[in-house]
Amino acid sequence: MCTIIVRHQMDDGCSTVIASNRDEFYDRAASGPAVLSSNPLIVGGRDEQHGGTWFGLTDEGLF
Repeated sequence: MCTIIVRHQMDDGCSTVIASNRDEFYDRAASGPAVLSSNPLIVGGRDEQHGGTWFGLTDEGLF
């Protein structure tokens, strides 16, 4: 299971803070945040076994 926490309209000057945790298989290989695609630009972690991601973000701000 992956957990995603979103806090919107914070008081400290940040409009939104997002945190993500990949906790389904601790021994499954994964890479940290990197550019996954350049067109469109997508940044996220990669599941090294199947090539997917559990959390990614585009330069347009889409998840």
